[in-house]
Amino acid sequence: MSNDILMSIQRILLFAVPFMFAVILHELGHGYAALLQGDDTAKQAGRLSLNPIHHLDPTGTAFFVLTSLFSPFVFGWAKPVPVNPMRFRNPRKGMIWVSLAGPGANIAQLLFWALLALAVAPMAAQADNMFRSLEHICFAGMLVNLILAIFNMLPIPPLDGSKFLA
Repeated sequence: MSNDILMSIQRILLFAVPFMFAVILHELGHGYAALLQGDDTAKQAGRLSLNPIHHLDPTGTAFFVLTSLFSPFVFGWAKPVPVNPMRFRNPRKGMIWVSLAGPGANIAQLLFWALLALAVAPMAAQADNMFRSLEHICFAGMLVNLILAIFNMLPIPPLDGSKFLA
């Protein structure tokens, strides 16, 4: 195989785990926030699950692969969790919390990846492949979650930022 193909495969693999967690936990954040507001629609639809099959969107996943191959940043998305604001105790406040929960999950993951990178850094500086690879995955996790958190807070429908402002 050519070196370019190997580098592309390596880049996809580097970002795959952080991307999967980022989009799945983002959607879980929305679903659990809705549940706390009185809406069990996501729960009834089986979407309060860590199973990627319940969350991955074929187009969003293809976009992830394409941006991994051809873009300086990686991006993709999951299927939106179904939410019914009419079932919230307070629809207006409930939608604010549900909108913030997804990007909030990404910020929490960014912090997790940063703390893990700090813990791994001394070992990565002295070790060979394993700890350096883990450190690279941590940086990928920070990047993916930062991009998703910022992008989702843009006030453009159907992004979370537009629902938050509404």
